[in-house]
Formats: sequence, C-alpha cells, structure tokens
Amino acid sequence: VRDRDAQGNNYSGLDIEQTGCVALDGDTALSYVRSRHFQEFVDGSWESDVTADLGRIERQQSFIATAVRQAMAKGLTNPARLTDLIGVAERNVTIDDELDPGDLIKLGQRFRSIEPGTLTPLKLPTQPADFGGAQNNVVVVDESEADQILDVFRGVVRGTDVVAPSAVHTRVLNGSGRAGEANAARNDLAAVGFNTADASNASVELDATTVRYAEGQRAKAELLASYLETPPTLVEDPTVRTVDVVLVTGLDYAGVLAAPQAPSGPVDPATPPTTLAPAPDVDAAAPTC
Repeated sequence: VRDRDAQGNNYSGLDIEQTGCVALDGDTALSYVRSRHFQEFVDGSWESDVTADLGRIERQQSFIATAVRQAMAKGLTNPARLTDLIGVAERNVTIDDELDPGDLIKLGQRFRSIEPGTLTPLKLPTQPADFGGAQNNVVVVDESEADQILDVFRGVVRGTDVVAPSAVHTRVLNGSGRAGEANAARNDLAAVGFNTADASNASVELDATTVRYAEGQRAKAELLASYLETPPTLVEDPTVRTVDVVLVTGLDYAGVLAAPQAPSGPVDPATPPTTLAPAPDVDAAAPTC
C-alpha cells in the first residue's frame, strides 16, 4: 500500500512494499492513518481509494479497533499494566495540562470491561457540494440523516426500521469474477453514504447478486438492496460478524444507484446459497494475522 495523488506526490509518507501481515512502527502507523490518497496494489496494478477523506476515516476506525485489541491483549484489565500503558502514552502523546495520570487511569478503568469485537464504527452522512466550481471536492453534512447517527451519542432510541446508509456497515465480495468489481462497488456504496469496510473476492462465482446480513439486520440489508440496480437475493447469515451486511456481487450485478428505488421484491430463498468464504472482517477481537 502507498499514498500517491494524481501527480505522484506522497504527502503522508506511506509506502509499504511488504505483503501480508506487517507490524507498523509509530511513524509508519501515523503515515497510514494520515493517508488521504490511499492506493493498494491489486492484480498487478495500483488501485486508488477514490473516497479520499471518507476512506481515511474508515482506515482510522479500523486502526483504532486494532489498537484497542492490542491494548486489551497487553493487560488493560490489570491495574499495574494499565498504569504502565498510561505511562507510555504520557511519554509519547501531548495531553492537556488539566488532564493528570489519575484521570487517565479512571478512563482506562471505565474501558476494562469492553469487548473489542463489539465496537461499531460510525460516521456522519455527507453529500457532495459545489463551492466555487469545484464540484464534488467538498462534502457537507447530510442534515436529513445526520440525526440518526448523532442520536446514538445522545442516547435517543429510534425505531428499528429507520436506517441511514451511514449506519450500515458493509463489506463487499466479488462473486462475479470480474476484475476490480468489489473495489468499484465498495467505492460506489461509499459515495452514496454507506459505511464500507474492505473489499475482497468470494470463494465461488455466483449468478445472482446476494446480500448476506447478520441476525437482526434485515432493515439494513433491505436499504442496501434498494440502492442496487439489480434486485439482490437477501439471506440471513449467522457467520456475518463485525459488519451488518455483506454484498456479494454476481454475474447479474449492474451497479449502485445514486438514490434508493422502491422495493421490487428481493428474493429470500428457502435455503441458503452456496457457502461462501467468511468475509475478511475488521474485528478488533481477531488476531493480528
């Protein structure tokens, strides 16, 4: 992976040539979370994340989830280890003058019972804006949908059927075999507001596009289905974890719509389709590799 803009500039310093699981030092970790022109080397060519700052937010959330898992693994539940970790943080992070070690210890104790795998990333929904002729280079908060996200932090309980795209954590698998389709679909979904995770390949090719959803996430699956050009098959799948839904593109996949369409009868099969490889979840509780 690397950071390159259209002119070849590397502003964040990110340039990782190794493949597979890579342990990051502090400087490389910082360049990763700061990367705004993120590129991945896929099938012999560099593919850019066209979501820019929005994609960077997702990588930062993934990084934080991994950092939480690492902190828990190092003994955050042990008071002595917690004190040691806070000492490391104090030596490496500038903190407010009014924030003392005791406050940090209390904060750490509040999080000792957290289950890393239950962390749910959220982001404010946005829409492109045009300022000074630079169309789509600026985004503004989508006021009509933002409250549904903000209410999570306000403690407001909403009806379960009201779902915003930004509240739908989505992964994409390429089940058609067409090169680059998963990445393209992920970018298209992100462009209309969905909270997208990594894209990858399915273990088998499918004729029909399928939306697999976790238990209790039917409404989110239906919302995603309404943004697809071709109505997909909806399948509840207990193996879906850390994301709400998994879009598996099939040979009939025709793209993502700019606005949702009225339901046109997505199919619920009586039996699940051919078993697919588990999606590569961004799971804070999962091993590093």
